[in-house]
Amino acid sequence: MSELKPQSAPTMRIEILPKSDREAASAPRKKIPKVRARTPVAAGDANFQELFQRVYDGAIIADFDGAIVDANQRILEFLETDRAGLERQGILGVISGSDAALLDTLRRNLEDNRHTLIQAHCLRHDGSAFPAEIAVSRLTLSGRSYLCFFVRDVTVRRKAEETLRQERNLLHTLIDNLPDLIYVKDTQSRFIIGNRAVARLLGVETPDCLLDKTDVEFFPRELADQYRADEIKVMETGVPLVEKEEPCVNALGRRLLLLTTKVPLRDSTGRVVGV
Repeated sequence: MSELKPQSAPTMRIEILPKSDREAASAPRKKIPKVRARTPVAAGDANFQELFQRVYDGAIIADFDGAIVDANQRILEFLETDRAGLERQGILGVISGSDAALLDTLRRNLEDNRHTLIQAHCLRHDGSAFPAEIAVSRLTLSGRSYLCFFVRDVTVRRKAEETLRQERNLLHTLIDNLPDLIYVKDTQSRFIIGNRAVARLLGVETPDCLLDKTDVEFFPRELADQYRADEIKVMETGVPLVEKEEPCVNALGRRLLLLTTKVPLRDSTGRVVGV
């Protein structure tokens, strides 16, 4: 009997991202649908209401016109507002830069059984903004369909990503401008990083031209095989190869003698993933 595997619905990603939180906060406010007074849709089911309030992310239930009909406490904290203030905002007032076209897109996605993930900024009650990741799905209560928005504040993550980008840029700048030949290879001895000095030695235009290539594509087979053998030994034993004199032939055919050090590259668990 063949195994049945669940079919996952495709996810559509939508980005509504200005350059900064300040630009998001200063974006023109959209026309907000008139809020119809009603009992919160989740209030009639105690179990649903408890789950709705305990969700870690901020949660908003809106009708297909964008009017907010329910929200959990978490989203009120994110937006620094109360329920009445949030209802006055409407979902288009919460998502900076959104308009009626977004609601049309969400409706079509749900009809096509597609998930939607929105990268955008959300506006607080005071007009300031924060970056958010918003998952949208259909919710049916009492026979009526609604849009359910799960809002996650990604301010901390964005700052961490920006810090990582800056560190990577610093590292690449340092590596690229060192005169020594510096490169990193995976377990198959394919280049995954190389600096400009290596690119010049091998006669390629930029370090990116090295990616996924091996020494066989640049050196005589005898040299490439010896380099590969040394790298396998380093990766298998975990013992660095330190200051070995080895011959080399550059892209112009000139013979060189290099003093080479190769060390194992490990991941966060200590497993060797390259050299």
